[in-house]
Amino acid sequence: MNIENFNNERFLSYAANVFMQINRAIMFKELEKIDHFVNDDVYNSLKENLEVLSKNHLTQIYYDISIIQAKIIEINELPDSFQIDLNLVSGYGKISSSTHLYHAQKTHKMVFERKKNYLLTPAARKCPGCGANIDVNNNGKCNYCGAIYNLEDMDWILVAYEEK
Repeated sequence: MNIENFNNERFLSYAANVFMQINRAIMFKELEKIDHFVNDDVYNSLKENLEVLSKNHLTQIYYDISIIQAKIIEINELPDSFQIDLNLVSGYGKISSSTHLYHAQKTHKMVFERKKNYLLTPAARKCPGCGANIDVNNNGKCNYCGAIYNLEDMDWILVAYEEK
């Protein structure tokens, strides 16, 4: 299967970045900063998890988080898109109480999808509203005009995310 302009290392780096951005957004309770990386189902699931934590007056805090391994499991061609299933193993320190710290590992299944007729974007991404440079890692929202940079037509979007 040939995916146009696909580079394995670049994709794995992108997936690791999305993973780190998700964890940061959960810790700081700023899910709106990852809305452009994920589809509505993933966003709503993460939002529900965050609401449960908030309801119980808890905050998910990780320290020393790292990617131990990221591996593509399967690439599928759908009628209008490509899907990539990925397993990502993360290592992190976790705080279970105010004094107890421990290290752990988790495996995450991530599924990314990109449209076949995606728009090839240059390295410097521009705001669709005013043309200013946009840092999609920051929040995908233009600091000048407030327009949202929608990655759905331009890059891989996380369509499924689960911790095993």
